[in-house]
Amino acid sequence: MANINALKNQAAKFVVKGNYAKALEIYNKVKELDPEEPGIYNLIGDVYLKRGEKEKAIEEFKKSLELYVKVQYYPNAIAVCKKIIRTDKNQSDVYKSLASLYVERGFIGEAVINYLEYASRMRAEGNKQEEINAYKKVIELGPSKVDIRERLVDLYIAEGETDAAVEELEKIEELLIEQGKQSKLPEIEEKLAALKIGEVPSEKSEKGETEVKEEHKVQLGFTMEDMVGEGVSVKEPEGEKEEEAEEVEKEVKEAEEIKEGPEEKVKEEAKERTVEKTEEEISLEEEIEKLHRATKIPTEEETTEAIPTLEKSELQPAPTQWTNFEELAELCLSVNSKDEAVDYFYKAGQIYLDESNYEKAIKVYKRIIDIRPLELRPRQKLIEISMKMEDKEAAGEWNLDLGKCLYEKGAIEEAEKAFQRAEDLISNTEKLRAEIEKIKGTIPVKKEKKVVKKKIETKEKKEEKKLHFTWRTT
Repeated sequence: MANINALKNQAAKFVVKGNYAKALEIYNKVKELDPEEPGIYNLIGDVYLKRGEKEKAIEEFKKSLELYVKVQYYPNAIAVCKKIIRTDKNQSDVYKSLASLYVERGFIGEAVINYLEYASRMRAEGNKQEEINAYKKVIELGPSKVDIRERLVDLYIAEGETDAAVEELEKIEELLIEQGKQSKLPEIEEKLAALKIGEVPSEKSEKGETEVKEEHKVQLGFTMEDMVGEGVSVKEPEGEKEEEAEEVEKEVKEAEEIKEGPEEKVKEEAKERTVEKTEEEISLEEEIEKLHRATKIPTEEETTEAIPTLEKSELQPAPTQWTNFEELAELCLSVNSKDEAVDYFYKAGQIYLDESNYEKAIKVYKRIIDIRPLELRPRQKLIEISMKMEDKEAAGEWNLDLGKCLYEKGAIEEAEKAFQRAEDLISNTEKLRAEIEKIKGTIPVKKEKKVVKKKIETKEKKEEKKLHFTWRTT
């Protein structure tokens, strides 16, 4: 182990100096000593990239991916997939791998996006069977998606799989009835009847071949470029900041740390600890502090422009008409992935805010409150929207609701401030004061406790660390 670490450090120094040939020579020695370690292939791939040898880099990255999947080290496998795609967007098979890895991690929305991207690429390559398989995977994750089932029917018909097409159409009929979309039933029944008597259903007559293809592109498939909003260019982020990417790049960063002093390293470690902290681990005191930092809730003509927004890279609209962030959130809820659903709802809400589509934004933030009844942030956003719409009464009502929420959490002082803001905004102060007194009378006052929770590692994280340690001690 000591010998391997010494060799890696030596190679890393050569990378920093730009002596890539020597670095490759040493890394290949490490590979001979431990050929089953995924990380070494990743490092070799990075060196090939620096030399401009993309094909060799991708070959090494794919070997790294294969080994990470083999040992079920999924966060790093996901990061390697992304690295391959950044290196060469034409590696279609990697989208399929990425989708299956997201399923393993429970990130259903991301899995759907990547399966659809893979399906789109298979359609472009004329590989209908793989396109069918990709759509079937999407249906497994979101059984109620009629749009995808209809595309699957078209593919079955094109491949002469009549029985499969009939079975899918019958399922579509059931779903349309369940969803109250009976207006679409005649079209489905007509297609079903034609198939049962051995006829191939005709395409919409008045459209030429090019127009039909374009319609399919818009409604049923997409590319990564389609995921970006109008006027925003497709641009890869210069640095991955996700946890899994940091894991994969850790050994490369060791080379950079040779140049860093202890102070910079401490700062970086503190930053990583902050990123790792989950919402469940944040105390009420910290939540209130975050509320103060985020915004001064407005009175009179003020607005809450200071509320921090998501990064632009996170706000790219989701692909196709049905797979917007709002629908991806509902899809996640259908499989009980509440945290992921809330994340998608926040992204949808921010996009609607940026577009000044306040009606939809209000709907989304209310949906978050349904899922997390005591969360402060959606109430902040609803106050912001109300002030942008110059609706002081609504802003007052949401301040009242925020105060109730804070009161229930035990943050009495902050609740009183919210109640006061509500009084400044709402015209019927007598009724408002009665409501405030009712809140104070019916909700038992909680004594706020300053709780410092230790980060509890999941079984999966422990196994990952154990695995990481094992590679370095063998």
